[in-house]
Amino acid sequence: YVISSTLGFVILIGLLDIFYINPFGISSWWYKGLLFVICMLASVFIFGGLVVGIWHLWGRSATREECEDDRMRMLQDNETAAHKDQSSQQNLASSTNTYYGSRPDFKEIFGCVSEKWGRVDAGVIVCGPPPLQSSVATE
Repeated sequence: YVISSTLGFVILIGLLDIFYINPFGISSWWYKGLLFVICMLASVFIFGGLVVGIWHLWGRSATREECEDDRMRMLQDNETAAHKDQSSQQNLASSTNTYYGSRPDFKEIFGCVSEKWGRVDAGVIVCGPPPLQSSVATE
């Protein structure tokens, strides 16, 4: 961000000097200072903004791919479990995300949510027994 803004500033000042200040003979110090400040702001917003935008899009696509890979792996695990159980009730129960006798992997779920929103802390409202609340709070 800093490097792109600095390079953008140097490029804008150079272009301004070549195409505006020298050809029109600008010599007022206050006017050159105003143009200098405008070039500074433009370089931060244009060149720096471009870097931040690309960085944001790259992070979103990488997070989306990781979450989709996790979902596909969970679906494949559910499908193999469904093939093992032959009764229709067992197949129906295993095709949903309801797990009896075990807890979901909170670390994986919260990590995926945190990655999706840019490595932020995920807040969760928990209702259940105290051991469940403490395990969710720990993650």
